[in-house]
Amino acid sequence: MDQLEPALYSDAEVEFLHQKVGENPLVVFKYPLPIGVNSAAVKPVLTRIHDLLQLEKLEGQKWLGLEKVKEGLEVYLKERAFSKEQAKRLSKKTKGVALYSSMYAFDAKGRAHHGASGTDSNYVRSYYDKEGKRVPFLIEFIPPDTPEWTPPWVTATREAPKDLLEDLEKNRLECKICAHTESFRAESRPSYNAARARMASHMKKTDFEPDLHREYYTNVFKS
Repeated sequence: MDQLEPALYSDAEVEFLHQKVGENPLVVFKYPLPIGVNSAAVKPVLTRIHDLLQLEKLEGQKWLGLEKVKEGLEVYLKERAFSKEQAKRLSKKTKGVALYSSMYAFDAKGRAHHGASGTDSNYVRSYYDKEGKRVPFLIEFIPPDTPEWTPPWVTATREAPKDLLEDLEKNRLECKICAHTESFRAESRPSYNAARARMASHMKKTDFEPDLHREYYTNVFKS
């Protein structure tokens, strides 16, 4: 799952997610769940968020982020609490407008019209902000505008290095692509030149990323 629609969960489940999201599900579910919280409903959310956090840490996965997810859940909880409070002040006939205002459209005189074009249907998907604009509650873990993520097992476009790594303490040259080394004697120019020649041969003959090594060879020995 890559998105969360808070209205599809009970208020108790949304509160639980707000408190526990980001924690390891194996730890969370060791303890009894609060009343009104169904493990089958919340476990997939907690598991997905935990997985995204691990992917972000280990492999650089780009996503919405834990704080933004919590913020989205908090907004939903606050809007629900506000709607319930407003509903208490209205008659039974009109309190539904406060509880489910996104299912109504309002004309110039402030009259509510249920099910009008552009309103939510079936369940509350959005709320009205202070400017009267409709804002969705939907939380997308990986928003459409997130930069494309390249998994580590997919070879990304790479530029060949421009020089060799020279380790003068260990008297060796190292290939920056595959860490192949060639040693030379200290303070011996002929030995150093011979090591460079062997490194050049390595770059031209290796089977590991041969095209990148060929470009590396050109950068180092033909520039």
